[in-house]
Amino acid sequence: MANISKNIYGEIVIEGPLIPDDIAFLNRIETDANICFKNTKYLSSDLLKQVKNKRLTFSIIGGLERRKRKYDNDYYQARTYHTVEELIKIIEYFEHIEKGITPEMTEMQKCMYIYCCLIQDTNYVTRYRDADVDSKLIENSLTGNLYHKLTCAGIALTFKELLDRQGIECEYLNKINQHSFNRVTINGKKYGMDLTWDLNRYEHEGNIFFTYFGRQDTASFYQNHHDLRYEEYETMDEVATFTQEEIDYCYNSIKPLIDTRGKHTPAITQLTKEEKITALTILHVYSELQREASYIELIRFLKQNKLIAENDFRIDFAKQRFPLVADIVGRNISGLENVEGIDPDYRYHKNHSEDFIEAAKKAIDQYLESYIREFFDMSSIYARTFKYVPLEENEDLYISYYNVKSKIEYFATIREIIIKMGYGEELNYFLGKLKEEEEKIKAEKLEKEDVKSQYDYDYDFLAGCLSPSEMLDIKDYIEKQKGSEISIEEFKQYFTNPSYMRTIFIEEWDFTDAELQRLLNEVYEENISVMIKFMNNRKETPIIEQVEETVNPEPREGLNDIPDDFYWDPSFEDESSKNMSFF
Repeated sequence: MANISKNIYGEIVIEGPLIPDDIAFLNRIETDANICFKNTKYLSSDLLKQVKNKRLTFSIIGGLERRKRKYDNDYYQARTYHTVEELIKIIEYFEHIEKGITPEMTEMQKCMYIYCCLIQDTNYVTRYRDADVDSKLIENSLTGNLYHKLTCAGIALTFKELLDRQGIECEYLNKINQHSFNRVTINGKKYGMDLTWDLNRYEHEGNIFFTYFGRQDTASFYQNHHDLRYEEYETMDEVATFTQEEIDYCYNSIKPLIDTRGKHTPAITQLTKEEKITALTILHVYSELQREASYIELIRFLKQNKLIAENDFRIDFAKQRFPLVADIVGRNISGLENVEGIDPDYRYHKNHSEDFIEAAKKAIDQYLESYIREFFDMSSIYARTFKYVPLEENEDLYISYYNVKSKIEYFATIREIIIKMGYGEELNYFLGKLKEEEEKIKAEKLEKEDVKSQYDYDYDFLAGCLSPSEMLDIKDYIEKQKGSEISIEEFKQYFTNPSYMRTIFIEEWDFTDAELQRLLNEVYEENISVMIKFMNNRKETPIIEQVEETVNPEPREGLNDIPDDFYWDPSFEDESSKNMSFF
């Protein structure tokens, strides 16, 4: 039986190989608990699949020991935590590499084989937000192996973990805020190794040169980003070097294995539908939507009873989120019983005091603030939603993806508030990912159908029905509605405004506002010079000829259906989001 104890942080620490009794113990734990392992040496994917207790998280300490004071904080310790599902997938990847290792191999051969496998499989992340908004918890840790996207810290931790599993001593070295690398003991001698830098060269040149595989002596190795003189918990031990002959001989002995293994497919792309649903924490999403629905209902109640102004910013939130949330939750709404000042039966009272209205506003404001913070503070859940598309024919995945999409679109409408709260960079990331996913889904659909792109169809339609003369007709129409002439600059505001143009061709155009605006801008730039020429020619033509030309004009499709009193002001800006008082 493994040695099981508790540390000063209240975590359960397990040392040694696990046996069935240990697994039974873990499954009996009835409270949320974190289970700490020094490394994964005694863990296998088959063993972890026997852990059914969802209240457990697992911490793989690796090189981030709390005894080193610089790692004794949430910033570093958060990198060690994994759900059992994540850990199973990480270890399955380790086991995939280990299939190529045989007992006959020397320590150097095992080390070099692992080194080469990681270089083949890993994409080096040089900037945190290249791959995931929550990269400090992903690319800086073993979790990055699920995506094969790792920073130097994640690479050094992974290399150490794989060597620990082989019984080869490997140290994780970190020049704080600079770089992470390793020092490996082979046949009793220590060698400096920097897999990251050899990976970086491999990505640029396509070959493994082993420049940083134990090739530098002590003086050369501990320079610049490897300089540990000012690190309290790291030492600059003397290191040995391999000769070129030793490197060549070792590589030639494992090269057939490296050449035949091929690049490993990231675990994320291998997930089954059931595993994706678990990873996206669908139950959490549904519970969250239930709570959100109760606040939406409260906002709608205040609006319907005219207890808040029509332009109140809270109404914008309800308008944006109500369709999706109501569709998913239905009438299964969590109550407001625990909200101070809110009577759960408020819907059935005829009159409501000022105290109730103020309490309701305050409760909604507090919820909206926590709503924003929770989204971005738990960003790894939402970032992974994008990782798991393209969407499959599965209702739960559909709910997760479109819930996140809807939230991001709402946040975009209150960008100033998001930036003020310190989440501007995260919002930009999600907006970028949303655009990427929309384009990817669209491309996949077109690839399956093998037809002309929707964009091309829409452009052809616009080019055909919005000729320079049609544009001039639209300008005339706008001027008639306003009762005064408009400038070319004002006309452009109308013409390139998706909302306004939809009122004219609402049935024909079926694509996003961003796509429509882009198309309208292209058509405008292409035709405006000719339209101006037509306009000028008309001014020079005698009035009597203009009248003759307009007798029995051809009907303009769509325009005739617009009410005479319709007027759209493209300069209108929604001021509601600027009045949010809860920040």
